[in-house]
Amino acid sequence: MDKMFNVGHLPVGIVFKSVDGLVIHEKELFDHESMPWNTLSYTHFLELKIPIALDLNDNELGSVGVFLDLSTRNVIEMELKKSVNWTSDSDRLKKAFLNNISHEFRTPMNAIVGYSELLKDKDLDHGLRSDFVDIVIENSLILLNVVDHCLSMASIEAGLVKLKSTMVDLNGLCYTIWNDFLTSSGAADISFEFIPDLTGTSSMINVDVEKLKSILTNLIRNAYDFTESGRICFGYAVKSDCIEFFVEDTGKGISEESLTTIFDEFSKVDYALKNRGVGLGLTICRSYVTLMGGSIWVKSTIGVGSIFYFSIPLTLDSSHRSIGNNC
Repeated sequence: MDKMFNVGHLPVGIVFKSVDGLVIHEKELFDHESMPWNTLSYTHFLELKIPIALDLNDNELGSVGVFLDLSTRNVIEMELKKSVNWTSDSDRLKKAFLNNISHEFRTPMNAIVGYSELLKDKDLDHGLRSDFVDIVIENSLILLNVVDHCLSMASIEAGLVKLKSTMVDLNGLCYTIWNDFLTSSGAADISFEFIPDLTGTSSMINVDVEKLKSILTNLIRNAYDFTESGRICFGYAVKSDCIEFFVEDTGKGISEESLTTIFDEFSKVDYALKNRGVGLGLTICRSYVTLMGGSIWVKSTIGVGSIFYFSIPLTLDSSHRSIGNNC
């Protein structure tokens, strides 16, 4: 009685037929994988197998050649490798974030607790008491900023962030930011300027004030982190279809390698003068700018400084200029 069985490990149903009492052996004559074969619009990857069937006396009974198109499998494998690499990078960044977040919480908390304990001394010199209070306030603001970034990022990832546009005096908003940094930075060797492009009532715009303020504040704080002395300036210019903001510094600059990841989550530049924060500030900036229908980019040279730009759409109205939702 004839029997049917598979020969070797061929991935397709190649079947040899034998008679009773005869055992068929297999010997690989040729086995080659990922052999390219070009068509007009696509490169196929083929697997070629040619097994030879032998009887018990090693007499050749015949052979069958098999081509198997591996193109689909190769594409799946490549996508799987990309996914694994992305997951690995994501896990590495999250582990770095968890390690870093502990430091970012503990450092200001230790200062707050320590100096608060010292303030309990009734005989403490008035001058020292005032200095200690300033330290407690400064570290409280640092801690508040860390918590705010974490909560903002969580809201962004959950898709809970919405635009809430209102009419605002753009120059008034920017001058408020300028004054806040001027009085709180304590950087005597850095000149800080605001350069507007609109004047008077023409600077009234319709925009999400909190998000615009958050973007500018993060970028300016980032500039102070990289600048030891020199100049920091920010402002805006009205273009034909958008308002383009900028924050420029004469700081240490950012390397080409870091520029490619500067807006990624948990990304931090190690050589910043004040390497504080959890690496979410610029990611939040990018998310807010994107939500507002704009774009953000940076130019930087090591030893010269950096300029961060972002634009948000502009719609001209008969009574005032306003920020729209589309370019």
